[in-house]
Amino acid sequence: MPPLSFVEADDAGEDLDGAIPIAADLVQPLTSISGSLFGDADLFQIFISGDQPFSATTLSAETLLDLPIDNTLGIPTGLLEDPQLFLFDATGTAVFGNDDLFGTIQATLPSMANPLSPGIYFLAISGFGYNPVSAGGDIFAEASFDGILRPTGPGGELPLVGFAGESLSSGNYTIALTGAQTIPPTSPPIEPLRELFDLTGFDSNVTVNVIQQLFREAAFNNVLAFYETDALGRVGGLLPGEAGYEAAAAANLLDGIGLTANNNQTTDVTLDLLGGTYYAPALLIDGNINNLATVGDAALGQARIKREGNTLLFEDLTDFDFNDLIVTLTPEVSAIA
Repeated sequence: MPPLSFVEADDAGEDLDGAIPIAADLVQPLTSISGSLFGDADLFQIFISGDQPFSATTLSAETLLDLPIDNTLGIPTGLLEDPQLFLFDATGTAVFGNDDLFGTIQATLPSMANPLSPGIYFLAISGFGYNPVSAGGDIFAEASFDGILRPTGPGGELPLVGFAGESLSSGNYTIALTGAQTIPPTSPPIEPLRELFDLTGFDSNVTVNVIQQLFREAAFNNVLAFYETDALGRVGGLLPGEAGYEAAAAANLLDGIGLTANNNQTTDVTLDLLGGTYYAPALLIDGNINNLATVGDAALGQARIKREGNTLLFEDLTDFDFNDLIVTLTPEVSAIA
């Protein structure tokens, strides 16, 4: 993709909620950000790729040459004369900043010896005197010997909440960037398969006590078992419908769980499962582990498990009435230590 030079259209905010995210449908290298300040600050959300060192600077031929000439001649300039740059991580915690570097009043965030981890960051620009603050006060103290501002102020360990102070600097700016890109598009949330039993709301070290009611109206002595999956029903690296899925489900059935009911009778069963994951049901038709009804059948065009609310209905492929085992999960799932 061609590189992107981003131009501020709507005024960027100066807190995390007001930051402008620089995103695109396809990831593009981000080579510059341009905008204007009027005594305030602008905050942008960017993605640091990690494949090359990150840097940001307002130094350019225009800022180095035009500003002194304009000032000497007394001609008003549209350029921001004394900018500051600051970088914050995805939580708003400061990384580093700069006011003046390389003998100029322009700002530069140079490439650091330790590369930044890939991810989302916030890049801020303000005029001299208008500084980042957290709930604890000023985030940055005085610059160190190398000209870098580090978050050693009284509020340095807390996330950015805004800016404070006064800046007399107004004008246009362009920040040249390396090692930055547009924010990758977010994938839509995964919708779990309806037939799965979702215990992701519980910690993985908690046992969940589930009361089940089983009913059977079938000649076969069908047995209900479970196996652990992800939200898509994946087991053994295979998705439902892929070759070998039923064998992978059979190989990963939970030990000691085989629930059944006598024909035309209802049975209450207590089942203990660990939280923090999904469980898929498997019906062992007539108790045969080599003949399973799983969520993989629907992917092959012949569903053998249906879910209606908290009830799972199974078909053993005899008459398609989906009453060969009916399992009702309790709507009140309680966690026990």
